Amino acid sequence: MMTKTLEKKIPKIWAQDGAWRNAMVYAHYFYWWWDWYVLEFDGDNEMFGIVKWVEIEYWYFTLSELKSTRKVERDLYWDMEKASEIPKIKDLVNSIYPLSEYMDEVKKEAWCEHYWECWNID
Repeated sequence: MMTKTLEKKIPKIWAQDGAWRNAMVYAHYFYWWWDWYVLEFDGDNEMFGIVKWVEIEYWYFTLSELKSTRKVERDLYWDMEKASEIPKIKDLVNSIYPLSEYMDEVKKEAWCEHYWECWNID
């Protein structure tokens, strides 16, 4: 499921923190409608990536969990790709703002100094 060559390619946990749309997916595992896209690996067991099943979300999962099902397979033809370019997950990835972009957007809008002052109560 995890080769030594692949293990050396995948960055450590937190290495791509903040990369968002530019985060690279180093491995893809699948089983039926489930997909696990590996962004980071601790070198032992824990992985961080994007999980697609009923919903699509960023999640921590382990190599031992994937092995325990015995039916999960690694996509042997997978080539490293940006998360924002993978058809099954690009909508999620492209909809998430990096914090700096989000904060710039917030600054452009007029915000009340206090939340309760925003309400128009007659």
